[in-house]
Amino acid sequence: MSDGGLVIVLIGDSDINRWPKSLYPGADCYHCCAVSGATLYECVTLAQNTLKQGLENEATNVYVVACAGENDISQSILLEDSCKALKSFIDIIFSYEQDRLHLVFMGPKLEPWLNDDNQSRRDYVRMSRAFERICTEHSLAERISFIDCLVMFCGESAEERGALLGGKAKAEKAYFDHDLLHLNHRGYEMWKQRVEECMKRN
Repeated sequence: MSDGGLVIVLIGDSDINRWPKSLYPGADCYHCCAVSGATLYECVTLAQNTLKQGLENEATNVYVVACAGENDISQSILLEDSCKALKSFIDIIFSYEQDRLHLVFMGPKLEPWLNDDNQSRRDYVRMSRAFERICTEHSLAERISFIDCLVMFCGESAEERGALLGGKAKAEKAYFDHDLLHLNHRGYEMWKQRVEECMKRN
C-alpha cells in the first residue's frame, strides 16, 4: 500500500464476524479477526494477533473497529470485570503506537428478543453507559469514538419518553436476521454509515 492509505482492523464477536465485506466501512485495506461467542477478555488476545498486521501497512490512519460485550452479559460476567476487560483492550490497542491509530467501539444494541426482558435490557443499558464513560474519559479519548447502539435499531419508538429504562424502545425485526440476534444487511448498512461518520470527524 502506498503512503496515505486507510486501513481498518475489525475485532470482536459474531457481530463483527458476520459483517458482510461488501458493507465494510470504506478503506484501502482490511484485516478482520472475530470469533462467535467471544468475550471482551478474549478480544484482547484477538487484538494482539491482528493489530500488528494492520500496522504493517504504510497507512496514514489505522482504524480499529470493535464490538464485544454482549456475550459477557449472556455468560453472567460481572460488569466490573467487563469494564476491566475494555480498559485492557484499549491499552493493548494503543500500546503499539498512537500517531496513526484510532478506535471505534460499538456498544451493545437492543435486539428483538430483549423487547420483553426488562432485566436484560437494564444490563445492556448499564454496560453501554459504563463503556461510553470509559471511552470518553480515557487519556486518549480524542482517538476513541464510542458508538451508542442501544436504540439504533428501534425506529420511532427510540424517541418515546421512557424509551430505555421504561421499556418503550423496541428493536425492529426489519434490521435483524431470522435469529433476531444478529443484524441483517439493512442493519449493517447503518453500522457502516455510523462508523464512516466517526472516521470523517477524526
